Formats: sequence, C-alpha cells, structure tokens
Amino acid sequence: MSKPKTQSSKTREQISRRLAIAEGQMRALRRMIEEEKYCIDILTQAEALKKAISGAEELVLENHVNTHVVEMVRLGKSTRAAKEITNFYKLIR
Repeated sequence: MSKPKTQSSKTREQISRRLAIAEGQMRALRRMIEEEKYCIDILTQAEALKKAISGAEELVLENHVNTHVVEMVRLGKSTRAAKEITNFYKLIR
C-alpha cells in the first residue's frame, strides 16, 4: 500500500497551533500551582488544557481517517480499515 502523506501543511499547522496553546496553558497551570492560586481557577485552567489537547487529538484522528483509513478502503482492505476504527473507539473510551 502506498503510504499517503501524514498531514497536509494546513492540518500540521492547526495541530501545531493547538499544541502551542496547550504548552502555554501547561506553563500557566504550573505557575498557578506554584503561586498557590485559588483551586477553582486552577481547575478551570486544567480544563482548558485538556480541551486544547483534545482539539489536537481530534485533528490527528480526523486526518488519519481521511487519509490512511480511506486509502485502506480504496485498496479493498476494509477489514483493516474496520480494525483501525475499532482501535480509535477503544482509545477514546
């Protein structure tokens, strides 16, 4: 099977941007802990960090389905494609 390009430059930029946001949120969260900020503010920042990471994960997953899984189906490897989708499901549970 010819291996499709992993991500388009647009997708790569979107993922990189979300991860950069997550890095900044992680630094802010660490600083908040060190400065003994209010617990609810820390939890709010932690939730924002989780959402940023989830956003990056969603982009990677969407890209994988639209490239690798579609290619598997196109090449008649539907069993392998189904296995990939099952693996995604197990990861997100």
